[in-house]
Amino acid sequence: MSKWVLLAWLLCGAAHAQGLSVREVVNETRAHNPSLKAAMLQLESARWDLLGNEAQYDAVIGATASGQQNATSNVFGGGGSGSVRINRIRRIDYGASISKHLIWGTDLSLTLSSYA
Repeated sequence: MSKWVLLAWLLCGAAHAQGLSVREVVNETRAHNPSLKAAMLQLESARWDLLGNEAQYDAVIGATASGQQNATSNVFGGGGSGSVRINRIRRIDYGASISKHLIWGTDLSLTLSSYA
C-alpha cells in the first residue's frame, strides 16, 4: 500500500474521531506537507494534459453539396420547317462525413453521399 494511502487512511480515522471531514483533513495535510502538495499538483496537471490531448483530436463533421446543369440542343428537319429540341440535365450531389484522428496516428472516416 502506498505511504500516501496509508497516511490518508490514518488521518481520516483520526479526523472522524475529532469531527473533521475528509476534505478538511486533506486540505490541512496538503497545507503542511510540501511533498503531498506537489504530488497533488502533478496529478491535477496530468488531468489537464489528458483533457488537452483528447480535445486536440476531436471528431470533424463535414458536409458537401454541388450542382450541375447541362443543356444541349438538337436541330431537326431542313429548309425552313426545322425544329429545335433542347435537352437539359440537372444533377445535385450532396454528402456528409465524420472523421477522427486517433492519438496513435490512425484516421477513421465515414462518408455518406447521394445525388438527385
